[in-house]
Amino acid sequence: NIMRKIESGEVWNREAKPLYSKNLAPKFMVSEDKISKFISAVLRNPQEKLVLTLGKVSEAEAKAIKEATGFDVEGFNHVWLDEDVRHIQNNHGEGNEKQKNAIGLTQEDMREALKAIEAPDKIEKAPRKEPSIRFIKTMDDGTYTVVEVVRQKKKRLAIKTMWKNVTKNKETATTTPR
Repeated sequence: NIMRKIESGEVWNREAKPLYSKNLAPKFMVSEDKISKFISAVLRNPQEKLVLTLGKVSEAEAKAIKEATGFDVEGFNHVWLDEDVRHIQNNHGEGNEKQKNAIGLTQEDMREALKAIEAPDKIEKAPRKEPSIRFIKTMDDGTYTVVEVVRQKKKRLAIKTMWKNVTKNKETATTTPR
């Protein structure tokens, strides 16, 4: 029966189960328009120091992160710093992506990638020196990976980097380790 389902393609036609229910997912306090303005302001003003607080980590999200990574992030906020927006643009933006299966991010893609935090398909511990979390989400235009660094002192999850990869099919997300 399993082989028949694989052969017919039926095995691939299933919806990914969300890690936390939609009503318990994090809700960013800022609008998509404000996020877009923040990204534009950072890229237009390279010397200006800017921080955007996106929203509080929900209880369900904190539980999912703890189960996946072991990090206790209850009471933390999601934030995005100017230097990290510039890092993303310079290393993963359109024309700057060096990985074979990578798609360079536009400013729109950067905003869209935040949906990976709100409703990830997968959460995992990121292989970095500092405690970090990967949020991975497959969408119609590719698989987005957003990495946040756990900042215990200020109780922040700070977006450090993000990238988008070509998705072979919706269930086989391909991410490249950073």
